[in-house]
Amino acid sequence: MKAIARIPALAILVSVLLLWACNDPISIGSDLLDDNRADVKFVDTMAITVESYIPDSVVAGPRLLLSNYACGKFEDPVFGSTEAAIFAHLLVPNSTESSLTGAELDSIRLVLPFDTLTNYGNINLPFELEIHRLAEKISLDQTYYTDKTFATEAAKLDLNSGPFLPNPKADRTVLNYTSDTQVDTFSFPHLRIPLEDALGTELLSLDPAVYLNDSLFFEKFKGIRIQGVGTQPGLLSFDLFSSRGGILVYYRKDGKNRQLHFPFYVAGDLFSAARNGGKVLHVKHDYTGSQVAPFIGATGRTDSLIPLQSINGLQLRVQFPNLAALGNIIINQAELEFTVADMPGDDINLFTRPAQVLPYEINSDGRAVPIRDVSIAVQLRGQDYNIFTGGNPVRQSDGRVVYKINLTSHFQRIIDQSAQAELIIAPHLLTATTLLSNFLFLNIEQPGRTVFYGTAHPSYRAKLNLLFTSI
Repeated sequence: MKAIARIPALAILVSVLLLWACNDPISIGSDLLDDNRADVKFVDTMAITVESYIPDSVVAGPRLLLSNYACGKFEDPVFGSTEAAIFAHLLVPNSTESSLTGAELDSIRLVLPFDTLTNYGNINLPFELEIHRLAEKISLDQTYYTDKTFATEAAKLDLNSGPFLPNPKADRTVLNYTSDTQVDTFSFPHLRIPLEDALGTELLSLDPAVYLNDSLFFEKFKGIRIQGVGTQPGLLSFDLFSSRGGILVYYRKDGKNRQLHFPFYVAGDLFSAARNGGKVLHVKHDYTGSQVAPFIGATGRTDSLIPLQSINGLQLRVQFPNLAALGNIIINQAELEFTVADMPGDDINLFTRPAQVLPYEINSDGRAVPIRDVSIAVQLRGQDYNIFTGGNPVRQSDGRVVYKINLTSHFQRIIDQSAQAELIIAPHLLTATTLLSNFLFLNIEQPGRTVFYGTAHPSYRAKLNLLFTSI
């Protein structure tokens, strides 16, 4: 049945692309259709309403495994403040000695591998982070949202090393004591934070039996919070799927250098939430006094400007009133078009736009899910689905940057009254991990934001481009 269902979907999409490629859709329509039977028209003046709104929090762990985790707090010159903090379990070491009696601590380090592609803001300026021990357990049996925080102990675990330059693409070396006589080195982009010796001493003093089971270890050490100190120049991004990250305890025993490695992630258990879950991303946005504040909410002036933001930031609600005036029609192509606005004091080299925005509908459970056009495109083209969906920023010949979002199949459902005349537009991250594990979740991984011209702009208004056949 799946193979049969894909044939008409492909035919529809191919015919849409052929029709849309023509500069004169009416003349093409006259070649293909009898004028007595059909009337092909193009309009881009249909009324639409767009509201930029603050969405509810979304799932952020512990069983939702993100490809990267943002961290820090910064002031955006257009959108106000954004804060992201990480709450995470550490797992038991892959191997431990049968007895740690006589072990003498050398040092203890937190190793945070960078995700080199998704750091945000001015990463050439100093950042500062602090590490706290969790006083509250992260339960793998619960669902947590982006507004969740966990209680922590008052004392910091880090040695208050102060501000640092992150340099997230530079390789740094980590020692790895693989045996009594051999030491290896790993070089990869990461941040290394010294922790208090007291934690290292505590971990070395635990009964080795605790290290046989993650759950037993969680009772002794619930995890850590990683967050920014003060106002940062951007957000750092950490890859907690790297098996090289975690806490490293270096010690000497019987005159030899050794180590315990408490990882965030265990290689080979990618989809095992029982082992590699236990991570929750907290996100908070504050638009008070920002340039975009007057354009948010039901009373916002989105006829003028329309702000949109990633990591559970501002989303768009698009409605299509007065569709009855179209009569009985077949949709050949429907796309939303948004033109990026120029904002005072903005720097798009530091505060980049979303790589893609996609249309969602609200299902019967109240969740935002991708519309049919997106799911068909994924079935047909896999990771190249954006060829059909659009939603990417494209620079035009006149210098404008435009997002065009295909919603042809879904708009036919709206016309047929089998779908609500309302859509959600939200940023989405184009990654294989997202496609494979989190099928097109709303973007809480890669920061990004933009502002579009509104529905009343005299030259570059937000609009619906509609090619249809009257029947």
